[in-house]
Amino acid sequence: MLTYSIADRNTFYDLQYWLKEFIFHAGVGANFPYIIVGTKLDLADELRDVPANWAEEWCQAKGIKAICLETSSKTRTNVDEAFHAALTIWIQNSAQSPTSNLDFSFRQFELRSEDLVKINRRQELEERQRRNYCCWKM
Repeated sequence: MLTYSIADRNTFYDLQYWLKEFIFHAGVGANFPYIIVGTKLDLADELRDVPANWAEEWCQAKGIKAICLETSSKTRTNVDEAFHAALTIWIQNSAQSPTSNLDFSFRQFELRSEDLVKINRRQELEERQRRNYCCWKM
């Protein structure tokens, strides 16, 4: 599940980065069943910055098989549908693959900090720039 804010075009452009990161870390390709979610649907009338058709067009251009939908956590619009779609896809793929295990456990994996993706990357970069700027000015 990759998300962007319909009220912030830059987050839509960031989908390319997150797709690349996901493919690299998960070792999957374009045939993976992605779910692309536009968030903040409750702001559509006042602040929509990403047209409703962009996600599907982006997926088609990338050759990605995906379910695209827009949600609002504030009004709970399509939130259940997004997670239901993810769960349905996971169960279907697990049933089709003999190597899948529905008794999946996170204990099978050892999480290392170098394996984690920094979600607040932009904030971290801004903080570093601010600190470097202050230090440089002294």
